[in-house]
Amino acid sequence: MVGRIDTKTSRVALASQLRTPLIVERPTVFRRSVRLDVIQALSYDFPDQPVFWQENIRSDEDYARAEQFCAGRLGAKWNAPRPPFLTVEWLVPPEIPPRR
Repeated sequence: MVGRIDTKTSRVALASQLRTPLIVERPTVFRRSVRLDVIQALSYDFPDQPVFWQENIRSDEDYARAEQFCAGRLGAKWNAPRPPFLTVEWLVPPEIPPRR
């Protein structure tokens, strides 16, 4: 199994998750798109590609550029539409009333 981690097939499988709607949430702290984890994983195979640098993901168009790279370079395809844009959303903790 380990021998199949860094193959074109595994990279295509990973790239296919660029449209995952999954979100990691830590209540009252943050919500974070799992797509950032996919981007980070792809950056290990393509470290010279700015489309996979997390600091460059600031809009939906940035996710689209990463997808375009994967479609052109790896032949990746998607069956679902791109989920709503999200990188990290910091949540405001609930207001704690002052002690009396």
